Amino acid sequence: MDEEAVILGKALIDSWRKDDILQITMTPEEGDLLRQSYEISKAFFELPHAEKSKYVDDQSYAGYIASGEEITDGIADYSEIFTVFKDLPATDTRVRDKWPCHGPCPWPSPEYEHVMKQLMGLLGQSGRKLLKLVGLGLGLKDPDALVHLTKDGWHHMHVLRFPQVDRTNGNDKAGRGIGSHTDYGLLVIASQTDVGGLFVRPPVHGEDNIENWEKSAAGLHEDDDKWIFVPPVENTLTVFPGSRSLYPEIRSRRVNLWHR
Repeated sequence: MDEEAVILGKALIDSWRKDDILQITMTPEEGDLLRQSYEISKAFFELPHAEKSKYVDDQSYAGYIASGEEITDGIADYSEIFTVFKDLPATDTRVRDKWPCHGPCPWPSPEYEHVMKQLMGLLGQSGRKLLKLVGLGLGLKDPDALVHLTKDGWHHMHVLRFPQVDRTNGNDKAGRGIGSHTDYGLLVIASQTDVGGLFVRPPVHGEDNIENWEKSAAGLHEDDDKWIFVPPVENTLTVFPGSRSLYPEIRSRRVNLWHR
């Protein structure tokens, strides 16, 4: 067993326990791909609403989600979203059997498809490495146990555009892109442009744990002073642990607030 990998895995878990996040650095070439995805996504979101709304798939739930269509804690979010779920041809057995979130992605253009699939591949590769490190850091009997869970899994990506800060939504939440929440799933790898907008709330001693599967954290602590701004760093991704049903030893109690 690679002792350096075990040490790195333990450091990764220590960082999550303390701060609920960690960051990883991309190569310059990977950073170029990320910036290309920003540029092509920005061009898509600048299209007229009538054009953007064409790109929706009712079975896979992939494609465009307009501002105000997503709800957090009963309040509309102002973010615009392009969601990429498992992009499969109509001939795939899972698509024919009507599996949710499995089906053709309604790509706006071949260029957008090419760039986003490259990015998905890169992030998937990074995710597998991180999950292996988690297994090593936790001392699992099979260090690849979490990696095995993701084989041909339900991976997805949200491309989000947030509003300018001087806009408000229906409940006078100034410039709220997304309300406070905990992310679902196994592992979250996030990026942000140089504009910034990511806030996290690390665990606070003495507060009750929130179990995502028992009680929603939507809107929780949204207006308190314990949020920490995560400044954007060039060629850097921010990584969050996922559901505590899979990471019981990490004891994550993170709530995210995206706000622009």
